[in-house]
Amino acid sequence: WDCPSAYVLCSVANVHSNTDTVQLLGRVMRQPDAKRRKTDALNKAYAIVVSRAFGTAVEELVVGLREKGFDRDCIVQRPVAMQTTFYEPGEADAVTLSDAEWQTVEAMLPRGIVATPALSGGVKLEVSAKLTSQTVSAVAQALATAGLETKARELVAKVTVKRQLLAETAPSANATMKFPRLGARVQGTMVFDAATAFAELDERIETRLPAALRDDEFQIVNDGQRFEIYLKGNQITSKSMRNDRQMYLAGFSGAIGEAELVNALDAATACEHLSQAAKRGWIVEIVHDLVQVKKYKSGDLYCQRFRLKSVLEMKLEEAYRRAVEQTYQSVFGGMDATHPLSLDLASGFVFDKDLYKNERVLMTFHAGGTYEFTKHFLGPNLVPAFDGQGANGEGEEYQCAKIIDAHPKVKYWLRNAARRTGSFRLPLAHDWFYPDFVGELVDGRLFVVEYKGQHLKSTTDTLAKDAIGKLWAKQDPGRYLYRTVYKQDETRDTKAQIDMLFDDKKGE
Repeated sequence: WDCPSAYVLCSVANVHSNTDTVQLLGRVMRQPDAKRRKTDALNKAYAIVVSRAFGTAVEELVVGLREKGFDRDCIVQRPVAMQTTFYEPGEADAVTLSDAEWQTVEAMLPRGIVATPALSGGVKLEVSAKLTSQTVSAVAQALATAGLETKARELVAKVTVKRQLLAETAPSANATMKFPRLGARVQGTMVFDAATAFAELDERIETRLPAALRDDEFQIVNDGQRFEIYLKGNQITSKSMRNDRQMYLAGFSGAIGEAELVNALDAATACEHLSQAAKRGWIVEIVHDLVQVKKYKSGDLYCQRFRLKSVLEMKLEEAYRRAVEQTYQSVFGGMDATHPLSLDLASGFVFDKDLYKNERVLMTFHAGGTYEFTKHFLGPNLVPAFDGQGANGEGEEYQCAKIIDAHPKVKYWLRNAARRTGSFRLPLAHDWFYPDFVGELVDGRLFVVEYKGQHLKSTTDTLAKDAIGKLWAKQDPGRYLYRTVYKQDETRDTKAQIDMLFDDKKGE
C-alpha cells in the first residue's frame, strides 16, 4: 500500500527479517505532503511492531537515509525508540542561525549535527549534553571561523548547562551501587589476589627451579669466524672480527673462575621472590653444571654472562608464576576449606557519579548516533566505548548493552571500564578480570555480565573468568548474579541468556 497520510503503523506479526522491518518503518516515513506542526507529536511518525529485529532495523534505516544524503539535503532527524523523550528544540535547546548564517557555516560543520528548520525562519542547531567534547569544539570552531563568535560562545554555554542538568538526572546523582570484593582468609588476613596470598603463605619457589639448564635454553655455539664489511674511502672492504673472548677479556690477567662468574651473575640477576642466599645457591648449581658437566670454560661463560643472566631471570619468573598459579587454585579455586572465601563490602567497589571523573571516557552516544542508552548509571553521555569494529566500538558487545538497557527487569546498569581504579574486578592468577557490565535489577539484586565472542567460548581465559565470576555470585546467590553470555549458547540467543539470568531467583 502507499498511503501518504499514514502516520501510525501497528503490526501484530512477529517480523523476524530486518529487511521486512525496515520496509514497515519506511511505510510511515514516506510523507510527501508533510508540514511541520506546532504540536510536537504531529511532527513524528510512529511504528509499533512485535520484533526483536526492530532496534537493528532502526539503525539500518538511519544508515540508509544518510547514505542517500538526507542529513544534508532534508535535515532529517534520527529515528528513535518510542520510550525516548522527544521535544521541539526551544530557546535553551538550540542555537538559531539565519538562513544566510546557515549557508555560510553548513559546509564546515562535522557530519551528523542535528539541524532543523526554525518556525520563525532560519535553522536551529540542536544543543545536547550528549554531544562529545570534540564535536562541540568542532562546531564552535566552525561558527567562529564563519564570523559567528557570539553563536559559538552561546553553543558552548548551553551545552555546559545541558551537561549539568543531565548529570543531575542520571541515576548516579541520587543512588549508589556497591559491589563486594571476593576475598579469602589466609593466615588470618583477608586477601583479594593470588600474589598477596602467595606472600602471606610465605611460599618458596626454590623447589620449582631447575638444577641445570637444557641445551635449548642456553648453550655457546661456535659460529665460525666473523667478518665486518665497511666502506673505506670509496672502496668497500672487509676485515676479520675478534671472537667474544678477545673482545670482552682484552686487558684481563689470569683466568676467570667459577667464583668470579657466580659473583657477576649474582649481582646482575634480580629476583624479588627469592632470598639472596637461596638465589646465590641456585646460581652456584647452574654454573657448576655448565662448567663441570657441560664442560664450558668459565671465561667463555663470563663473556656470555648477560645472555645467561636473561635466561636465569626467565627461569626465576617461570617458577614464580607456577607457584602463584598453584596458590590461586588453592585459595580461589573454591575447593580448599583451609582458606574460606567470602564477600567483603567494607572494601567493595562503590559506583557513584564521580566514578570516572578523572578518566578519559569515550561516549557511545556521539553526534549522529542512532541509539541512546536510557538506563546507564552515569547517564547516556558517559558510557565508555565498546570494543567492536564500529566507529565508536559498536559491535556484538554493544548489541548486548542495548539488550540490557531495554530489559524491563533492569533498574540501571554500568559499562564497567577495564583497568580503571574504581571498576569492579575479580582476581585471576596473574591479572584482574573486569567484566563488561554490572548493574542492579528492579528487585534489588545486583548482576554482573561478561560478553564473549563465539570464537572465545572454550579458551582457557574465558573458562577462568567464568569460573571466578560464578564463584563470586555463589557466595550469596540470592543477592548476586553472574553469567558469561555469547551471541549463541546452545539454542539461546543473547537476550534469552540474559532473560535466564535475571529470571533465576537463586543465581546462575
